[in-house]
Amino acid sequence: METRGLVCGYDGFRLEWPDTTLRPGEMTAVLGPNGSGKSTALRCLAGLLRPLEGEVTLLGSTIISADGAGTDRRSLARSIAFMPQFTAVVFPFTALEVVLMGRHPHLGSLAFESADDRGIARSALERCGVDDLADRLFETLSGGEMQRVVLARALAQQAEVLVLDEPTAALDPANTQAIFSVLGALADDGATVVLATHELQHTGLSADRALLLDANGLLADGPPDEVLDAANVHAAYGADVDVVEKDGRRWVVPTGGVGR
Repeated sequence: METRGLVCGYDGFRLEWPDTTLRPGEMTAVLGPNGSGKSTALRCLAGLLRPLEGEVTLLGSTIISADGAGTDRRSLARSIAFMPQFTAVVFPFTALEVVLMGRHPHLGSLAFESADDRGIARSALERCGVDDLADRLFETLSGGEMQRVVLARALAQQAEVLVLDEPTAALDPANTQAIFSVLGALADDGATVVLATHELQHTGLSADRALLLDANGLLADGPPDEVLDAANVHAAYGADVDVVEKDGRRWVVPTGGVGR
């Protein structure tokens, strides 16, 4: 996936996104404070929001551009899976039925899911560690369980690119770790994984690349151990941290304003 001259936004907000290439087999974390444009940028990358300028391409074909050119939605959904920050399911669907929604781009307009589709959906649930929830109503699940089911829906699309908007927002440490583990495995299998997140520590441990935004746009871009230094974190978030080395890993530790 490549971006050229990309400017994302709407009335009153503009984010100049860097010309960049997002490669198979890599997990890229988009970081930055609330309001810096992470979600807006990811919606452009996923082909869901027309950019103000420039274009996004996948394997040389235009996904979406400022002039309106782009891939039709069904074809796009076979190539790119988008996981939103919040998912509302109005009707009483089971977890398995929610995951099966990820198979719709591969079906004809009047076709029903086949045994193969159901097998793919169950495998996605298993990969996300929630196969035991297949017959539970989605609305009865906890927040962490819901997020893992929605991630399974994205996996069921079998797209080569996954774009995820804060997939671990408000989750406990165990669910956060589980989701990052799945995303890391997908990247290891050759997928292109792009996510917006506030998880600095998991970014440092799991991501191959970090793009750090501040109120003025891109602040830093590179390997997490270069991007996530104390100066950059303070410049972006206004937070004081120490970055320490332990057991061969870098840990981002909050300092300012901690304690009484």
